[in-house]
Amino acid sequence: MRLPDQVIQVPVRGGELTVARYGSEQGKPILAIHGITSSNRAWQCFANVMIPAGYAIYAVDLRGRGRSNSLPAPFGMENHAKDLIDVLKYLGLEKVEVVGHSMGAFVAVALLGTAPERVSRIVLIDGGMRLALPPGLTVEMVLPAVLGPALARLQMEFANKEAYRNYWKPQAAFVKGWSSAHDEYSDYDLVGEEPKLHPATNQVAVEEDSRDLFEQVLIDTTLKNLTTEVLMLRAERGLQNEEVPLYPEAALQTYDLAALKYIFMAGERLDPATFHWVQEKIGKPVIDHWWQTETGWPISANPAGLSLLPAKAGSSTVAVPGFNIQILDEAGQPILDHSQG
Repeated sequence: MRLPDQVIQVPVRGGELTVARYGSEQGKPILAIHGITSSNRAWQCFANVMIPAGYAIYAVDLRGRGRSNSLPAPFGMENHAKDLIDVLKYLGLEKVEVVGHSMGAFVAVALLGTAPERVSRIVLIDGGMRLALPPGLTVEMVLPAVLGPALARLQMEFANKEAYRNYWKPQAAFVKGWSSAHDEYSDYDLVGEEPKLHPATNQVAVEEDSRDLFEQVLIDTTLKNLTTEVLMLRAERGLQNEEVPLYPEAALQTYDLAALKYIFMAGERLDPATFHWVQEKIGKPVIDHWWQTETGWPISANPAGLSLLPAKAGSSTVAVPGFNIQILDEAGQPILDHSQG
């Protein structure tokens, strides 16, 4: 379990939005955005990993969730993004890295589309790309099936915290283990008094927000005009351990990639297997470029902006203008051309 180091109430439209800071305010800020019926407590374990690396996690309770559940409508991705802009202004955070999970990934994309100057880079965890509608079905037809389990839980009452924990423990996500962090997550989600405790999430918020997962102009426009580094992580199975995940590989292939020119694979080495896999799956030129945090810029790359050179798996092509690169052996001596240092 990891409790917030500070809980901050941020003035927004209609009241105050709850923000939990994990770690020192001197840490490099990450804005963490939870899923559709979740809360800031979803980021406890993430905070435990990132804080020692020098980060501070600012985890919000989105409008209609957690301790922000009394904030009024309208909801939707654009309104959540406006709330987060108010959060960044109030906290004095000029630019942040953003991590969004599930619906939170959609909010992250909306934030990027609304205030790109506030976002340095984004990680989308199993969300953020418009969900495909089954052939012949409309959003109105699909929403009851999508929301049914979540709305049923939001209408339930629990005699005490232990009863709510016991509701969660058999779920597919927790069958491999339960920890004190799960206790805290479950307990925080309850409001009211025993024996009539109930989940904090506003049902209307869930209904309004869900529509944007299938049709939202801002989401589509932002993803088609990316100029910011975005990493998407995709779960290989569904929420209840179904074989079909939220984003099947076949569904990802339906997205229009006509505007995508290059795929830049950042790091200190792009292994050939990954190079070939990405090029095969996406069908676009892969740009392998080496960089270090200390340089603030690629050291070597395929200079697409000047003239795209033939790509070779395992090679980052040529030195970027301004860098004199020497490849050395283990003894620190220069090696021959076409050799690996």
